[in-house]
Amino acid sequence: MNKVVHFRPACNLLSTNEMACLWESKIGRTLPRVTLTKEDLLAMAAEDIIPASIVATIDECFDDYVRALDLEEEATENKKSNPPMVEILAVHPMCA
Repeated sequence: MNKVVHFRPACNLLSTNEMACLWESKIGRTLPRVTLTKEDLLAMAAEDIIPASIVATIDECFDDYVRALDLEEEATENKKSNPPMVEILAVHPMCA
């Protein structure tokens, strides 16, 4: 019986703010917070300098991710024509 089990812990997810607060408590100081408006982000994206522009960098990463999804879809289509040799068993964890 060949089975593959994938675990995805649903309870161990933290927001960016929670991670920053944990890091601040570990290093013993408060990090500066900067709030960006929509106009600030659009102005940064207009510069389009990689890696100096974080928005352009994120956009480039997103483009790479979309290309990877296209490859994954192609692999999924190929997998449909060739049945898998191992069954996949998805187990959804439950939080206490």
